[in-house]
Amino acid sequence: MTGRDDSGGIEGRHRLKLDGRLCKAVGIALCLSVTGLSCYIFFWHLGDEPIRQWDEASIAVNSFEMLVRGTPFAKYFGGELDFINTKPPLMNWLVAGSMALFGPGSFALRLPSAIAGFVTVLVTWLFTARALGDRIAAFAAVMVLMTSVGFIGEHVARGGDYDSLLVLFLTIFALGAFRFAQTAARRDLVIAAGGLGAALITKGVAAALPVPGVFLYFLLGSTRRQLLMRKDTILAAMLALLPLAIVYGLTELAQPGYLAAVAENELWGRFGKLVEGGTPRGGFYYLHALYDYRFRPWLLLLPFCFFIREKFVSFSCLYLVGFLLIISVSETKFHWYDAAFYPVASICVGLLIGRAFRYISKGAAGPIVAAVLVSVLFAYPLRRIMTKELVNGRLLFRENDAKIALSAEEYRAFLEQVLATGRIKAAERLALANSFRYNTPLLFVRDVTSHKWLRPIELRWDLPMDHPPKAAWLISCGPDLDAPLVEGGLKKIMSNARCSLWRAAKMSPPVDRGKNVGAA
Repeated sequence: MTGRDDSGGIEGRHRLKLDGRLCKAVGIALCLSVTGLSCYIFFWHLGDEPIRQWDEASIAVNSFEMLVRGTPFAKYFGGELDFINTKPPLMNWLVAGSMALFGPGSFALRLPSAIAGFVTVLVTWLFTARALGDRIAAFAAVMVLMTSVGFIGEHVARGGDYDSLLVLFLTIFALGAFRFAQTAARRDLVIAAGGLGAALITKGVAAALPVPGVFLYFLLGSTRRQLLMRKDTILAAMLALLPLAIVYGLTELAQPGYLAAVAENELWGRFGKLVEGGTPRGGFYYLHALYDYRFRPWLLLLPFCFFIREKFVSFSCLYLVGFLLIISVSETKFHWYDAAFYPVASICVGLLIGRAFRYISKGAAGPIVAAVLVSVLFAYPLRRIMTKELVNGRLLFRENDAKIALSAEEYRAFLEQVLATGRIKAAERLALANSFRYNTPLLFVRDVTSHKWLRPIELRWDLPMDHPPKAAWLISCGPDLDAPLVEGGLKKIMSNARCSLWRAAKMSPPVDRGKNVGAA
């Protein structure tokens, strides 16, 4: 009898050891799978899409001119001080460094954002697995995050904009603040303050939007309220503001008038009124966008998360609702303003999926059934990200951004082809005639090419019918420019399907079109 019991005990210990090894192997496999998938999602063909009009191209120009001029606290745009893009310079520093390493281009422009997106996934995994103690929920949370169009798509993780870096730091702030509320540990306070301070020097006032929800969470608990009155908490809050104050002060010294521009553009300008070029949108714009495509289908699961007895879910409710309320009452609404929503919401949905997985896993065949159901749950969102956002390259362009960005790519390719022929000498001037109105990506092409080839290149936003450009050579893209250029006394030298190189006929007599038009 005793021998049988000993044998059974030995067999049980062997079984437990095998089960432990199997769980460890499955965990390692999941970690490797998630790491490989995230690298693919964030970095695959990162530089293939042309640089977009407006924000992405503006950051490219600011960062490249910062690199060339050596002015870390003054932004230039088109050779002049920029008082429109008044965001703090942290992202520009990272992009400038990336351009110094990899050369100016779309890949170097987007690489800091892609790295920030990857690190956000890592932070989400580590927090859910370690701080919340749920590895299944950690896997589900990062899968939800990586299949959210609002996080992966335009202007965030795969775009050369401020928002991916902002999301990383705000996520660190939010998770650190929650941990501080639970542990009262100074280490967590430092993490939260560091995340907020870094977010502030990434995008200025926009970094403060989630703070009211976090502050309210601390106010609603008596123990948490006491944490707010601690001396080290007050000191941490002041230190979080210090880097922004230093950056603003140094930028004002390098670029007088900068602080006034910040007050106009960022404080009340975007919140209280619609910015120029913005589209009027209603108070439920973000909820509709989240449901329609940006957090689909996960938004349907999010309300059920709040029935979970989990302290983090209570925190998330105030964080998410407070954040959405603030950006929803703002007069200026762009779809990427909700970017800080996704990591925290993904953790909540991950917790719900983790609980459901454990419930379904009960019984002999339970784990297999649960694994199949979870795989089916992620199949469509993952396929959408892989095909629509990555493989097909159908990233969301706003308004006429696609046409403008593609035109700049055409100029760039033809310009390099022309300069490689050696037709244009260093002493001669070259002009680019733009047929798509104001073209920020083309301005970046002009700046990079001028620096690379060490010759001045003029850029004209339009080409008046009566006045050919005063340059020896001209590159035009678009057949609508051919007739006025011929009538203006220019001669086509070489061309491809879309672009042409023209030579100014300096000795030609003026063309009579009702008034004299001087030759170039």
